[in-house]
Amino acid sequence: MTPDRPEPVRTADTVTPGYVLCYECDGEGHCPRCHGAGWLDNAGKLRKCPLCHGRRVCPICRGDGELAIYDLSDYQRGYYPEL
Repeated sequence: MTPDRPEPVRTADTVTPGYVLCYECDGEGHCPRCHGAGWLDNAGKLRKCPLCHGRRVCPICRGDGELAIYDLSDYQRGYYPEL
């Protein structure tokens, strides 16, 4: 059983100037794989989420939901063609 998706910590309207929404979690701030639970249900057996390793937050933005444009690597900039 996967929990309901939590509300995002950032949206396009609330992103800080000079930042972009995180490409991994789309501003949620929570792990996109386990939706912030820290675990996954695999046929009745709970296991730690392999993406966040049980930390419950997005591994890219660390829960902020946004990334500073000036800190983006060339690879990360590829997710934002408008920059």
